[in-house]
Amino acid sequence: MYPYKAITVGSGPRNFQDFVSGTTTHYYVAVNAFTGSACTSTVQNLTDESMFDVYRFNIIDPKCNDYPDYQFSWLNSYGFRDYFSFSKRKDRSVAIGRNTYLREAADYNGTSYDVNVYDRGTTVFSQTLMEKFTAFTDYVTDAEAKYLEGLFISADVKVRFNDMDIPQRYEWYPISLLSTTYTEKTYRKDRLFQYNIDFKLAHNIKSQRG
Repeated sequence: MYPYKAITVGSGPRNFQDFVSGTTTHYYVAVNAFTGSACTSTVQNLTDESMFDVYRFNIIDPKCNDYPDYQFSWLNSYGFRDYFSFSKRKDRSVAIGRNTYLREAADYNGTSYDVNVYDRGTTVFSQTLMEKFTAFTDYVTDAEAKYLEGLFISADVKVRFNDMDIPQRYEWYPISLLSTTYTEKTYRKDRLFQYNIDFKLAHNIKSQRG
């Protein structure tokens, strides 16, 4: 639709679950321009198919010895979203910042002085729980390394945790990148190489007061 000159298409296997069987090894996706409604007989092809590229998607079984992948999605410099999966080692940590005060175990305004071993002394008034992650790629090519530069410099990044034991983590989570530098790597000077990325969830973990 004017004035835009680009379209986006959900083209991953999960977008075609009703059409892709368990034995499918690959499929093709092509786009074209039409006028009218696809539900009527007035559909008219506006352009020659040779004007558009046809893309082949290979369905590759995951390696049995890999970690559950973290799929990253980021806004690129053209205003569209790119994707890449980190399939190697994953590290998770929680950075904890606590504000505490000393609460006396005895009530000095009471009529008796009675202190129990389980009465609270140092008490947490509030705390900040920042969930941090580090993810590693598989060995990547020069082209993939150049492509990943867009991830490291993007201001809008989301991640999907494909941990089967945590079904709700399959949703997209907004994150903030903690990696502040990007170092270009190439096969010529680094041979086999990986990238790792440090990030935290955009929303901290919630907790009760002490």
